[in-house]
Amino acid sequence: MADPLSIAASLIAVVGAAIAVSDSILSLIHQVTNAPNEVMNVHNDITDVRLVLCNVEANTAKGRSLEQTLAMAEDGPLGNPQDIAKVELLLRRTELTLTEIDYILRTVIKAKSPNELTLHQRAWLLNRSKLRVLRDELRGLKISLAVHFSASSR
Repeated sequence: MADPLSIAASLIAVVGAAIAVSDSILSLIHQVTNAPNEVMNVHNDITDVRLVLCNVEANTAKGRSLEQTLAMAEDGPLGNPQDIAKVELLLRRTELTLTEIDYILRTVIKAKSPNELTLHQRAWLLNRSKLRVLRDELRGLKISLAVHFSASSR
């Protein structure tokens, strides 16, 4: 069984990577001049997920026990190992989904001038449905993360 410090370090690394990707996406969206409402909705979803991830990171970094941080029933000194593995997988899926959203946005955004980005309409139309699917997945992941880490706000 892994020790609490290595589990916390692993969680912090994954959460930190997911926050970095979300920051990159938010920065990119802010630079787009003709972003449609759907892109602004992505911005809102990313902001929501980022808030949850920052809460997870802050509470994990405080050194709280994993059972408290993950709101798990205690099956041993570290809680249920299967639950811990599920949470790690959930965090990795969140990071992957954010990375895919970042990739799609970078595919549909082009430079209009050195300081101005715009949406490439044809690329947008081709990738719009993929982005919708990823937004739905991201919202589901956000809810799951919030449920797993609900005790972190206590």
